[in-house]
Amino acid sequence: MKTILKVLATLIVIAGLALLGAKILKAKKAKEHALPIAKIYPIVVKTITPKSTPVKLTLPYLALGANESDVKLSSRIASRVEQMVQ
Repeated sequence: MKTILKVLATLIVIAGLALLGAKILKAKKAKEHALPIAKIYPIVVKTITPKSTPVKLTLPYLALGANESDVKLSSRIASRVEQMVQ
């Protein structure tokens, strides 16, 4: 008898939670539906036309030259110097 009451109580609690959850979801959907539609604000932006051209990427660096064969090189930003051309 006690097990039947426990199972029945559990089922009633689960059904109550399900109904409460459905009621909360319905209220939230109604609240969201009642909100006004967002306004669209026009803004002016600068546009460019993309084109393909060769580009040479360079980075600023500092160098101390002792002679032509020995150069101490440090970069201003975290980078790697791949080639030095004289």
